[in-house]
Amino acid sequence: MNYLHQHHDGPQILHNQKIHFELHLHSEVEIIALYKGSASLSVDGKSYRMGAGDFLIVFPESLHSYAAEADVDVGKFIFSPEIIPELAPILKEQTPRFPILAKDCAAAKALADLSRKILAEFEHSSPIVQKAYLLLLTGKILESLETEKQPKGSGDLLMQIIEYCKANFQNNIAQADVARAMHISKSYLSHLFAGKLKMNFCCYINMLRVNEACRLLRQGEKGMLEVAEKSGFSSLRSFNRAFARQMKCSPKEYRRQALAAEHPLPGAV
Repeated sequence: MNYLHQHHDGPQILHNQKIHFELHLHSEVEIIALYKGSASLSVDGKSYRMGAGDFLIVFPESLHSYAAEADVDVGKFIFSPEIIPELAPILKEQTPRFPILAKDCAAAKALADLSRKILAEFEHSSPIVQKAYLLLLTGKILESLETEKQPKGSGDLLMQIIEYCKANFQNNIAQADVARAMHISKSYLSHLFAGKLKMNFCCYINMLRVNEACRLLRQGEKGMLEVAEKSGFSSLRSFNRAFARQMKCSPKEYRRQALAAEHPLPGAV
């Protein structure tokens, strides 16, 4: 089962044998510990490779994707920077020069041991201990990485555009509406999406809508038409088409897999 991009309501500490995500972004920090296998990934338009023993940190609002190239054993740690306010300014205002911490760095062995301990104990720990775990894990990674201030100018404008899109994607929003709200031309808006997000405006809005649909489908309460409408799609057909393109499965199949993962049958692995 793939872990699918979503709006996370709290820290997500996941241990899985598969890793595959289409291009997406979110407001949380994401740390990946690759214990076995290899993977290819993209962060903010740059391509990288990970091997066993490597760590990856993705800062909030960074566009990223990854796919396993072999059987992998991977830990994933996804959480809001607000959980660890001591490091939130770095995570929200800076960006790593190189997001991967290689297995041969001085901190790698300690990070591997710590991350495995978190995977084993996080769910049964108190909120204070959970925060301490995330602060220690993130702090150790940041100690070993060079970061730099995010560039001003177009980056600030892009964040405003992203926030506007997130607040309005459930409505009948058009590129002209966003350009008008940001006081820029449609052509410049297209330039920002192509240059910074590596996708066009329609693809980005559909990505937000599919992510919202995933959240609603995991609740298991609403019918497909209601999910489509509440996610911002104009029809069930456009919803099914966009969902299958991004998630590589139908909405019904996604719901079945998500509910089965939360409530596995007795004896299921």
